Amino acid sequence: MYNHPRKSTEQVRSANAVRYEEMDHDLLRRAVEEATSSTIDDAAYWNAISRLRRREPNEVWALIEPFATDDDPRLRALVPDVLRFVGGKEQPLVARTVQLLETMLAKEATPSVIESIALAFVDLHDPSAAEVLRPFVTHGDAGVRSAVVHGLLPIADDAIPELIALSKDESEDVRNWATFGLGSQTDVDTPELRTALAERLDDLHDETRAEAALGLAIRKDPRAIPVIVRELENDSPWTHYAEAAVLLGLAS
Repeated sequence: MYNHPRKSTEQVRSANAVRYEEMDHDLLRRAVEEATSSTIDDAAYWNAISRLRRREPNEVWALIEPFATDDDPRLRALVPDVLRFVGGKEQPLVARTVQLLETMLAKEATPSVIESIALAFVDLHDPSAAEVLRPFVTHGDAGVRSAVVHGLLPIADDAIPELIALSKDESEDVRNWATFGLGSQTDVDTPELRTALAERLDDLHDETRAEAALGLAIRKDPRAIPVIVRELENDSPWTHYAEAAVLLGLAS
């Protein structure tokens, strides 16, 4: 489970503050209070969400869904943050949740809300994530792109083109996770995927380079050998190279 740190925004308007105080559901009120607090406490925020999501799924939906169009972006972000967990392993509301999140994304412009929606797919495990998140692969905000790559990892088999694009991202964090997704989170083996991994063998980011080498070694691609040998000779701290050497018969 990946819980993202929240970003502060403008204070909630006084009219909304009154409305929140009048809520007659204690767990919802607590979640809203944490979401709109001027003091960010991520532990308290996610604890409030954890307590709320344990309620009967349709009850939670009825409480949370109206916030999808709220004026306050912090409350719009509360929608995916809650619904991604509702119903436990059975996830009875996945289809409705995905449809709602897609509708929200069609109009959403606030990066923090887009991040929350993208990260919801980490737990929703829905194959439509590739199509839903595709427009945000090249979003101008690196935080959004990072959330997108995390949202795509659980369905990596269905998101190869998106992960290839993200593996070339200017953000080393995004490149790293995308390369990990291509190399180790899917059994897909195509020339395009191998080329994307090979392009990361000289990446300036150490872990991205290691993920690329391991991904190629898993596919028995000899292009990884020079990098593996060099890194092992230089006593690289990344264990990817020792594993890759075994896969390619360079060590036992």
